[in-house]
Amino acid sequence: MKKPTSIKKRIAVLSVAAVSCASLVLAPVNGIPAPLQNFCITASASSNNINQDTLVLSTGQSAYSSSGQSQTWYSKNRRYQLTLTQTGNLILRDTSSNRTVWSTGTGKNSSYTFRLVMQGDGNLVLYSQLRNSKTVTPLWNSQTVTKGSGNRFQVRLSNEGELYVYYEQINQSIWSSRSEIECTASSNTVLRSSQCISSKNRFYRAIMQSDGNFVIYRRNNGSETATWHTHTNGNSGAFLALQQDGNLVVYSAQSRPLYNTETSSRPFAAYKLSLGDDGVLRIVQNPGKSQREVWNSRDGKGKVEAMLTWAINTANDNSHGWSMSNRSGNPDYDCSSFVSTAAHQAGFNVSATLSTYTMKDGFTAAGFTWIPWNQIGGTANLRRGDILLDIDRHTEIYLGNNQMVGAHNDTDGRPGDSNGNEISVVSYSYGRWDGVLRYNG
Repeated sequence: MKKPTSIKKRIAVLSVAAVSCASLVLAPVNGIPAPLQNFCITASASSNNINQDTLVLSTGQSAYSSSGQSQTWYSKNRRYQLTLTQTGNLILRDTSSNRTVWSTGTGKNSSYTFRLVMQGDGNLVLYSQLRNSKTVTPLWNSQTVTKGSGNRFQVRLSNEGELYVYYEQINQSIWSSRSEIECTASSNTVLRSSQCISSKNRFYRAIMQSDGNFVIYRRNNGSETATWHTHTNGNSGAFLALQQDGNLVVYSAQSRPLYNTETSSRPFAAYKLSLGDDGVLRIVQNPGKSQREVWNSRDGKGKVEAMLTWAINTANDNSHGWSMSNRSGNPDYDCSSFVSTAAHQAGFNVSATLSTYTMKDGFTAAGFTWIPWNQIGGTANLRRGDILLDIDRHTEIYLGNNQMVGAHNDTDGRPGDSNGNEISVVSYSYGRWDGVLRYNG
């Protein structure tokens, strides 16, 4: 068995059910005190508050529209209207402004009938059928096919304008119409446990997990793979704050900062956090015509986390083992190709086939700093993401918390990793390191 990854897997997506505002006293980050007032706390759908939201469909139920017939639902506060139009578009509007909040962007002419169905596999699908024809064509779906049988799902509309698919067995939503969150110069926004934002193409979701980790997942055929995370697991009750100073911070339940994007600035402004169709999180200042991107999860600290996430996921995949002669990742790696491939996959401009002899030059050319071991000043000064390098023999990636990940040795002479020890997360040990490659970008 592989050592378990620090990323706790969850099939969970934000569904907004209630909003309240409170004052929170937060610890300083980077020497700048976090804003103290007006944190808007957005509550996720759960067994405790799901009944506050309008039930649209349950498992196996359908809604129909055609020429002369449409279907309409309202949030319980009557502010939001969901309509399956006569032309086959599912539209969510804010009735107070008549603004379209979200839609499927579909539609055909009046010679078709349309059916919106909450399927038993967890997928919400909009079908079209030409009259007097037996051919049924899917126009849109939530891409939430879920493995297993006998599961129960609901489609609900919240008082905050959120349409979501709710998975009853896990008490979580698995799709949400929300793709971004925003803060203003006078208020901040918080995501609590099990809340998330989804990419508009629905292939990615970024979730604030109940274990305190904020994780991006990619959805594929009913399962999900983590692509990036903040490495803040083990902190139940932690929350994510998009602050009016531009910093994105994971705080503990006691309001202690656990992770931040180091993007705080003055004066306060409006910011938007969005998850792109490419799976990249982005923070944009002053969203609109004058917007400016201040951070994304592929730059700097984000790329380091992507490198570590790839390394941990690969270490937990027993199809990959250690090999010196077949080190290209098909299926095996040696120590240096494993580390350089992790960096290459994360977007660093390094070759995936570097050796321990060429890593120092290759990584420093990509923006890493070489720090000789005698300048580190002890293992207490290692940082998460440091690449430990013995130029003549070996390399590993330091994960923090006295752990490192790497390709260690071949245990059976066969492709793959039969016992989970060839590529794995292990306790840190001093291996006569010559120095550390550290990224500070």
